[in-house]
Amino acid sequence: MRLIQLGLTAFALIVATPSVPAEIAPDASLRNPIGQLVELAKNNMMNAIDAANKRIGYCLDLGKATIIKPDAIAKLKLTTIELKIAIFYSYLKAEEACTSDAVNMATTKITMFKTIEFEAYGRNDPEPFTDNNYNFTAAEICCGSAKIFLNAQLNYMGLNADKRAALDAILELKKPFNFFELSEYFDPTPVSAKP
Repeated sequence: MRLIQLGLTAFALIVATPSVPAEIAPDASLRNPIGQLVELAKNNMMNAIDAANKRIGYCLDLGKATIIKPDAIAKLKLTTIELKIAIFYSYLKAEEACTSDAVNMATTKITMFKTIEFEAYGRNDPEPFTDNNYNFTAAEICCGSAKIFLNAQLNYMGLNADKRAALDAILELKKPFNFFELSEYFDPTPVSAKP
């Protein structure tokens, strides 16, 4: 708990001050202009977003290449709806586990940038940072698909506890996998033929 408090205190101190306070850095040469802090925060954010994009790409590629043999799932005797719920939630959960460190770092860096940028320029000035490749909010990075994930999680939690336990024990479902390949095995009907 103390580590969390220390981290939050340090984060608040770094973000809430335009430069290093005199108590910490009595030498005025160690206090940097706000514009330099904004530029550093912007570069840190851009690097974190690039790293998150690379990690997301890696996880998607890993998933496409990983074909799960359906035997372990088929023996659970799930209904078609239960299978769809289980496969979709497992897919989302595995992707989240694979990408979460990089996405969390990007979220933190975006928040730091937006906070220091607001302190430097306020709400009334035009936003000085307009590169659309990096102009995301932390919510867009971390939570863009939150409703989809939470809906899938609620559906999964609606499955029988024994079935969830059996599904949770399947190690292959804990890593990114080829969602479409596995889904088509259990429901081979072409999309165009479905009502």
